[in-house]
Amino acid sequence: MSLFGKRLQALVDKATEANKAFNARHPEASTMVGASNESLRRLGDDVDAVSIDDRHSNQRLMFILKDSLPDSVGIGIGTIGTEDFEFIGEARQDSLDEMGIISLMERHFVKQTH
Repeated sequence: MSLFGKRLQALVDKATEANKAFNARHPEASTMVGASNESLRRLGDDVDAVSIDDRHSNQRLMFILKDSLPDSVGIGIGTIGTEDFEFIGEARQDSLDEMGIISLMERHFVKQTH
């Protein structure tokens, strides 16, 4: 497995564990983890991506691994089924952990009540 493949697999594993924990906390959630590498590369992008979709809120969190930034993960939020995404931050890949991903899921997927 290439270095890029290992980076993607590590991020998929973190997202999958975060997704399991999030769903345990929020049984009403309807989330799914996905990964894209070959499709994005066929389009000419030097990126891999991991997404977590929440059908309940219709939101998609994206974690983007760019070859030229091997230590960073770009983070975006958007609407499922659209190309409308907002870049919301960046994290070092080695410091983005399950709790950080869960925090993002809570912030963007759980309906806030006041």
